[in-house]
Order: sequence, then structure tokens, then C-alpha cells
Amino acid sequence: MLKCLLILSCLYLSGCLSPTPIPTPLQRTVHAEKLAKGAGWKEHTIPTALFTLKAYGSPARGKTKRLTIYIEGDGLSWLSEDRPSHNPTPLVPTGLKLAIQDQKNKPIVYLARPCQFVFQESWRTCRQDYWTHLRFSPDVIHAMNQAVDYLKHYYHAQKITLIGYSGGGTIATLLSAGRQDVIQLITVAAILDIDHWVRQENLTPLYGSLNPADEWNNLVSIPQTHWVGGQDRVVSKDVALAFSERFPAQKKPQIHVIEDFNHTCCWARDWMSLLSSS
Repeated sequence: MLKCLLILSCLYLSGCLSPTPIPTPLQRTVHAEKLAKGAGWKEHTIPTALFTLKAYGSPARGKTKRLTIYIEGDGLSWLSEDRPSHNPTPLVPTGLKLAIQDQKNKPIVYLARPCQFVFQESWRTCRQDYWTHLRFSPDVIHAMNQAVDYLKHYYHAQKITLIGYSGGGTIATLLSAGRQDVIQLITVAAILDIDHWVRQENLTPLYGSLNPADEWNNLVSIPQTHWVGGQDRVVSKDVALAFSERFPAQKKPQIHVIEDFNHTCCWARDWMSLLSSS
């Protein structure tokens, strides 16, 4: 079915044959909370029309010209090729780790995806469709837009920079295409052309999801930097290059290929040096 997502799950689990039990959603949440609290960040629970979303952010210090928002990847969406996870809370919150490493931008907020790090009443509208084929659907994008609006208001920000890891980069690109306040877009290992990715990997189409590449005309004026790993077997560099080909010759976004990086390694480790060149 979704071969590529199986590979991603295996990467997160450090090997499909590993006997190590998968941490529970609560354990994964506690781990993320410790990371955020260690950075001195505040937790936000954000109600939207469909989902309740979780965020962690640096302290608000009055009005700011720019807010930087990091968006998490797909998380633990699949347990096997044909078995979706019951909870997409990430085993490794790479988006959060990137955000915490960022010493360039202030203030900073980390925004999780629908159904990550939430429980009980906040879980009420969650179903597997929203972390499988509908994870880039209009419903999801609308909820994420509402969360961005909430955070922008909370921090009294005028403009925003969006940074997304993996599927969070897909979300960040779709959000940027529909907003007028995004002054910079940065993605890491993102699925920027879903149609190309599906064809390349012979995957089941993501019926109901939006394709960022179709929005190129709404992105052409936004400064963009897209980081991809040369050894990425989940989302190859060809996906980003196909996205870039949609743009006119003089308006193509920056695509930076780090030849010895894959989908997970070593973005968080080297993030500050990479970000400084974005």
C-alpha cells in the first residue's frame, strides 16, 4: 500500500525487527513536554473548528514583527505497510528538536499536527483518515490556519516565517500559498509535489489531500528554501526538484541537497549551521 510510509515507520522504530516496544502516546507526549519545558517554553492548547491542536512556544515579550512557527512531521502514521497507527503522535518529535535548536529567530513556536499530543475530549474528532490519505486535506489546512492565526494574535506578530519538517513542510507550503502574511518558507525533507511522489514510489494516491506543487503561482513571490537529503529513501530529492520545475526560470525556489543526509539524519544535529545559510 504505502510502501514509503512503512519505510518511514521503520526509520522511526530503529528497525522493523527491533523487539523494543513502541512508547505509548502518553510517553511520547511526556517526552515532548520535557523537551519544551527544558527550553523554557509554554504549552498552548489551541481549539479550532475541527481539531484541538497542541503547541509549545517561547515566552511572549510584547509586540513582535515576526513570529517563526515550526510544524511537525506526520509522526507515527503507519505501523506496517497496510496497518495505520492508532495515534500519530511522533516517536521522535523532529520538528520540535529543530525548533529548540533555533537560536536565530525569536519568538518561536512549535505546532503539532492534528491528533498529535492530545487526549480525551481533545481527541474527539480524530480518525485515521486524518493522518493517512487526508493528512493534507482542506479540513487539516483550515485547522492549521486557525492555529497560526491564534498564535499570531497571542504573540502580537505582524508577519510569520513557516518552517516544516517532512509532512509538516507540506503543510507549511500549503499554508503559505493561502496566506498574505508569510515572509519566509523553509522546509526540511518535505513532500512538495505529492503527485510526483506517489508516481515515483508507486503509492496509493492521497485522495482528498492537496498538492503544494499545484499552488506554485501563489508561492512564487515568497522567499523559499527547501532542504532535502541526498540519501533520503522516504522522500527523494527528485520530489523537491519536480516542485521547483513548476516555477518560471527566474522564480525557482532554492533547493539545497545535503548529500549524506537521509530523512531523519542529521537535520536536528546540524540545524543551526543550515539555518544560518537559509
